[in-house]
Amino acid sequence: MINYGADRPVFRQIADVLRDRIRAGQRLQSTLSISQEFGVNRNTARKALDVLVGDGLIVIRSGYGPVVLEQAEGGEVETVRLYRGAQVTFRLPTEQDRYELGLPLTAVVPIVEVTVGGRSRIYRGDRVRLTSA
Repeated sequence: MINYGADRPVFRQIADVLRDRIRAGQRLQSTLSISQEFGVNRNTARKALDVLVGDGLIVIRSGYGPVVLEQAEGGEVETVRLYRGAQVTFRLPTEQDRYELGLPLTAVVPIVEVTVGGRSRIYRGDRVRLTSA
């Protein structure tokens, strides 16, 4: 499956394998799980996930892990269920938001911040679908 002597970097080979496995809405394996499966360092596993983030196939949520995005016309969309007591805020991105979501400095994209029980998560406003639970 992975050819360690190939000209193509190992992390790109792993990203190709993961790309073939993913389905919209599912959670992907953690970097630890990926590193154990392929017998590589966690940094190599992280680089493989970074390739999928760069391709717009997944997002990595702090404390939750990698999530596969749905494909929709005009880009990928992540569906977020709003549970009772959820607070939703729309705002412009901070520098930290841009880093976490991989937004270029020139992009003017609203941020949707969902807070439940004191924990907040941010989403790209143009790539999120909010639904009630």
